[in-house]
Amino acid sequence: MKKIILAFAALAAVLGFSAAADASPIYPLDPPQVTVDNPNTLPGGTVVLGVTGCEPGATITINVDGTTITAQADASGSATVPTTAPNTPGVYDISVTCGGVTTTIRVTVLEDDIEGTNGGTNGGGTTGGTTDGLPATGSGGTNTTMMLGLGALIVGGGLFGVSQIRRRQSLSA
Repeated sequence: MKKIILAFAALAAVLGFSAAADASPIYPLDPPQVTVDNPNTLPGGTVVLGVTGCEPGATITINVDGTTITAQADASGSATVPTTAPNTPGVYDISVTCGGVTTTIRVTVLEDDIEGTNGGTNGGGTTGGTTDGLPATGSGGTNTTMMLGLGALIVGGGLFGVSQIRRRQSLSA
């Protein structure tokens, strides 16, 4: 009789633990993965966010500098969402929420070159402003420096040649 009671208790314990394993998880869900097509943009530029890792059909909420945008995840749990960058240069955190879990990604809004020295798209000339989003550094007169170096090399070679000719003349005399 004790064996039967023990067997029923073991069976109840196994069934109880397996039922508890089917319950919804208590641990937090993974945050959505977010990519950005252009982390450095001009004021008011378009930034396209790629969001993956959401539940299919879930509502995705995006907050950019106080502006909220919503999108819906497709059947694979992802979405591509175009957003507009703020109009003021600086570094901004964009928060993306889906399924109650939030991820933050950083975007830098560069200064727009109003004078047009960089072509207005941050990719034009190198006069004063920026080139491809980077500040202009170094000397703009590399041609002058190169010509001075080449001249010094020619003068030095000439002086070396003259010294060799004089040395040979003094040895032969």
